[in-house]
Amino acid sequence: MFGLYWVLALFSWGYALRFGQKPARYAFVLWVLAMIGTTISTEVMHWQKFEFAWTGINVPLFVTDGLYFLGLYWLAVSYRRYWLIWSAGLQLACLLTHFGPMIDPKANVKLYRALETVWMLPMMITMTLGIGIDRKLDRQS
Repeated sequence: MFGLYWVLALFSWGYALRFGQKPARYAFVLWVLAMIGTTISTEVMHWQKFEFAWTGINVPLFVTDGLYFLGLYWLAVSYRRYWLIWSAGLQLACLLTHFGPMIDPKANVKLYRALETVWMLPMMITMTLGIGIDRKLDRQS
């Protein structure tokens, strides 16, 4: 799954930067910031050796995902692109998975991590297809 993520990420990034308009570039910047925030919040938990990091809400990661959602929401409202609405919705689903460990603290940690990260794959596909549709509609106008 890790290899698939990076192949899709590099393709999506390149496509957004090459063919995307202003909303796609803003979404790309938010995506990079979210990845940096995710990496930092995950690594800090490992450096600090917090064993509870994935048995409850990982607060730094929750904040990162929340800010990413708010950014995508703002873009969706500002630019009214369907793919931004879908991306914001998928990020909201990602954000809601953080509450799983609160509901069931004994849940499998790997399940929590998988549910927390799986939302990026459909977001990348949605973004790439959406940019392609936007380009097609712009050419027809």
